[in-house]
Amino acid sequence: MARWPAAGPREEAAERQVAAALELIRAIRNARAEAGIEPGAWLPIDVQPVRDDASLAGLEAAVARLARARPLTTGETAAAANTIAVVTPDFEAAISRPEQATAAPTAGDRARLEKELAEAEARLAAARARLADSRFLERAPAHVVDGARASEAELAGHVERLRGSLG
Repeated sequence: MARWPAAGPREEAAERQVAAALELIRAIRNARAEAGIEPGAWLPIDVQPVRDDASLAGLEAAVARLARARPLTTGETAAAANTIAVVTPDFEAAISRPEQATAAPTAGDRARLEKELAEAEARLAAARARLADSRFLERAPAHVVDGARASEAELAGHVERLRGSLG
């Protein structure tokens, strides 16, 4: 009779990295679906981290497989005429369209980005309203207020990147 294994310490950095990678995969899949790209098609995807602590290190193969990216490159994403922009809080990605697709971005791409922008702006407004509430600032513990400020700054950056993708 062996003892039941005990859980070790949590690796919060690894948990954040995996959560960011899953969010990137979800965003890529949604963008492909909304653009009418066949789910099984392997497409070149360029990914760039937008935060200093964002990384796909060790997860590239999983992200490439789950996002159907061949090749998956990390580095500078350039907005080309025949790409679909994907923006998450941690990453920006450019999905190359299949050769048979039109060179111009579709109205669906723009609508998707506008919808994401509206949702991000609503979350940003809620975060700013919370920080403008003097009762919250007086009663909440300092670490909660600091977290709310960090969240507001992150949301503001995400909104700016979405606005930049829309042009």
